[in-house]
Amino acid sequence: MDYSKVKLNQTMFDFMRNYRTTFYGDAYIYRFEKREIFLFLKEVERVAGSFVAMGVKAGDNIAMSLPNCPQALVAMYAANRIGAAVSVHYPKSNPETFKKSLDLIKPKICLLSDINYFKYKKLVGDAKIVVCPVYEKLYIGLKKSVKFEPYHSDGDDVAVYMHSSGTSGTPKTSALTNKNVNALVANMFDTINHHFDERDKMLACLPLFHGFGLVATIHASLCARMTCCLLPNFSATKALWTLKHYKVTCINIIPNMLKRMIKKPNFAECFKTVKFVYVGGDTLSEELVLAAEKKFAEAGLNLKITQGYGLTEMASVCTLNVDCVKDSIGKPLKGVDIKIVDENLKEVKCGLVGEILMSGDQLMKGYVGDSKNPFVEVDGVKWLKSGDLATQDENGNLFFKGREKRLIKISGINVFPIEIELVADSIDEVCCSCAVCKYDETGKPFIKLFVELKEGFVLDDAIAKKILDAVKTKLSRWNIPSQIEQLAEMPYTEMGKIDYKLLSKDDYLNEGVKILTGGQ
Repeated sequence: MDYSKVKLNQTMFDFMRNYRTTFYGDAYIYRFEKREIFLFLKEVERVAGSFVAMGVKAGDNIAMSLPNCPQALVAMYAANRIGAAVSVHYPKSNPETFKKSLDLIKPKICLLSDINYFKYKKLVGDAKIVVCPVYEKLYIGLKKSVKFEPYHSDGDDVAVYMHSSGTSGTPKTSALTNKNVNALVANMFDTINHHFDERDKMLACLPLFHGFGLVATIHASLCARMTCCLLPNFSATKALWTLKHYKVTCINIIPNMLKRMIKKPNFAECFKTVKFVYVGGDTLSEELVLAAEKKFAEAGLNLKITQGYGLTEMASVCTLNVDCVKDSIGKPLKGVDIKIVDENLKEVKCGLVGEILMSGDQLMKGYVGDSKNPFVEVDGVKWLKSGDLATQDENGNLFFKGREKRLIKISGINVFPIEIELVADSIDEVCCSCAVCKYDETGKPFIKLFVELKEGFVLDDAIAKKILDAVKTKLSRWNIPSQIEQLAEMPYTEMGKIDYKLLSKDDYLNEGVKILTGGQ
């Protein structure tokens, strides 16, 4: 079958059913808590009929604040089956954030877990509540299913609302259409030459409220007819057990997950059946890649880590480093157009830093409740201003330089925190780092570097000197931190990224070791 001919302009459900027409088995299978579940499609039809019985129709919205559990998968496609959009929420978000998100999309039904029900039940307004106990296959409050007419889409209506954590600015809600979500799957599989089928198994440990988890992991695996192994909550021990016990062949993770998994003594042993490891969602250090691949090699595994880059506004993944080019986030997926431009939207020369512009069928419909227009038109084409900085080499490989909002000006010179962090992370004693801008009593900016050291190490002059010497050798003097401070553990956002905004605050307090370096 020529997968490139599969129509994008249909519902997620129809696309998932039609993506592969030749396969070895006739059932969609997913695993959850040692259970293998076959009746996925039948359950989708039943729950879709229940939503209809509760008054949901095409164009309505449903909110879902659930971990990776069977009810979440079923509800997602059940809503899509009748033309309703699903707003996916972090199951542990603070009540104020959750309430603001609900006020934006005004859902008819809100699906909560038995864990967050009492925390959120008073915040849902007129929405009908359905409680989904995470470890039981139940929907408490769901009406008896009725017959319904399935909804079929031209692809341009909203399928999913994704809410950002606001790590790099004001939280935003992206409206992704059926076509956006389907295009991500088609583009990604086209780029990697459709490696997967129902003989493969995907570890779904990335959360549903994360585009990388919902679209590039769960929707993609179901389209390919892979068995989807769900983890409701990530733990390195449980993830490794699942890999080994169920003979998983593909895993999508963020760097923080890989960092936690690699600390386990049985790390490489559990990857024996894995064929593909995709890491994205945050900066991936060379040290972490080399450490993981060294363990793979020592276990006799010819396994490489593929890095990617993406944005929620593009349904997640936009680039993949399939050629394993050092320090690169790869090339654009087939079907994704990328430009590196200056402040006047003119393309910059190879090797120069500019902002990433993106276009293609993955491009979201827009933000909900935000008057700011994130799009620009260049040569008659609509592009997304990503706010991310990168360079591009003559072969089309992209090299990420960080968020534009994180750019630090020292004496008028551009300093990219990610470059400092990559150098610091290469030091043997350093687990991870975060460079932020601080201001002295005169208002002059300086760079402060927070470091989390590996177990057993305490920041001292010797370790600080190793970091500084490496920065001086590899970067300009403007990149030298004036302060280095040790943290027992980095603070992380709900998306699993280091919370640099928190570390940048003047009132952020830490009782760790602090060393003044005398840098710029």
